[in-house]
Amino acid sequence: MDKFTIVLIALSIPFSIYCQLHLNIKQEWKRIGTTPTSSRYESFWLLACTIEFKKKKTDIPLFLEKLLISWKGAHIEHLHGSLYKKPLINEFFPFQENLLCESSWNRQKQQIIFRLNAPIVLGAETTLCLVLSITQKFESILKTGYFEFERNTLPELLQGSLPDKTFIFAYR
Repeated sequence: MDKFTIVLIALSIPFSIYCQLHLNIKQEWKRIGTTPTSSRYESFWLLACTIEFKKKKTDIPLFLEKLLISWKGAHIEHLHGSLYKKPLINEFFPFQENLLCESSWNRQKQQIIFRLNAPIVLGAETTLCLVLSITQKFESILKTGYFEFERNTLPELLQGSLPDKTFIFAYR
């Protein structure tokens, strides 16, 4: 009897994790303010994109711990970004209380890396905002290429439910 019960539990697991997950990347490219060092470096904040996660038909929590985005274009020496959680009811502005993490830049691999201070739970609808701190001169470099999300840094359950396409966004 115990073996039969164990088999039933094991067989029920795939059915209980069935869910619908959607990832939508919306290009924004909006100036949303100046950086604290803007007078010295003539820099500003640029809302590059919003990343929407929508989850249906599952009680299994999904956690996002890291986000890796590759740059495909002219070589960039340094790029700084911030990842924010967008409030559900308000317009986005980069307030400190919504900041999830700052980025690091891998110059050799041309990747911007977001390691979240603490994993966040992706709810039924979670929207993240990727903000770049750039200068006026850097805008022309952005027009030479595009960014591509590295799927392997997304939660595994989400990776398996995404269509076989690349998720890119480009400044035009």
